[in-house]
Amino acid sequence: MEQVQYEQGIAELLLAEIPRDVTHAINEGLLAGARRAYAKTKDLNKGHRANGLGQERHFLMNEAFHTALAVHNASPTPIHGNDLIVGHQGEIMLGRVNVGPVWNNCRRSITRRRLCAYNEALGHWVEADLFCEPPPHTAIAAFFVAVFSKDQSELPTSIQISVPDADMSKWLFREDVEKFLRRYDDPPMTQEDLAQPRLKAALRKQNESEK
Repeated sequence: MEQVQYEQGIAELLLAEIPRDVTHAINEGLLAGARRAYAKTKDLNKGHRANGLGQERHFLMNEAFHTALAVHNASPTPIHGNDLIVGHQGEIMLGRVNVGPVWNNCRRSITRRRLCAYNEALGHWVEADLFCEPPPHTAIAAFFVAVFSKDQSELPTSIQISVPDADMSKWLFREDVEKFLRRYDDPPMTQEDLAQPRLKAALRKQNESEK
């Protein structure tokens, strides 16, 4: 139950900062970039087609991601070689990454790891700690993750919007973009206030110890 509430809290942060049009444009742009990469490399010799397809996916999906961000005034960083492109929507820093069926290459990028360090504060915003001063409200990092199968198919099996923890050791929130887009139409959920019962229990324990 707590995990569901935690994920809902992150989803609400993303929905509050990232407009539907931006989410939709990024999703469509990444699919278009993947199609272009496939068309450009489908006739390559099979001996190096996988490498060529991977490289073209990186460059062409980067371009599509940059365009979607720029059109919606999300201030993307410049396209420059293999540099990570980062856009800004309110308090959210947006990046992207391509992965295979196993998400085992996300931590290879030093820039991605530095970006995710901002997510250290995320837990305090989603579920406040009664006994600790929360850190300053800074930006957090989220990624659009295109998941590809091993069969060199044209399109990713899914595109997900995902939020990692501070050291990218786990994903705090992962959801298919098509499902996430439907959240914009859902009425806001009223989250149960868990702080009050915890506070009462803490005060009761303190009173007992003072007797």
